[in-house]
Amino acid sequence: MEMVIKTLQKNVKVAQEGIRNAVKLLEGKESPTWHALKDALMTPPELVPVETRRRLAFLLDKYWGKGE
Repeated sequence: MEMVIKTLQKNVKVAQEGIRNAVKLLEGKESPTWHALKDALMTPPELVPVETRRRLAFLLDKYWGKGE
């Protein structure tokens, strides 16, 4: 069991480093795909349940503003 936990911890560190490197590569760059969700949102914000808006705020607030 100890080996499994050590392997998991190592994998987490590798994943974190990969994310750090990816962020560095993206800094200062823009892609049209970063705004693809803007035109994909068809449901009027007022019809989306508050709990759903809260869970998806990190994606939706940019386009719909702060939820209730």
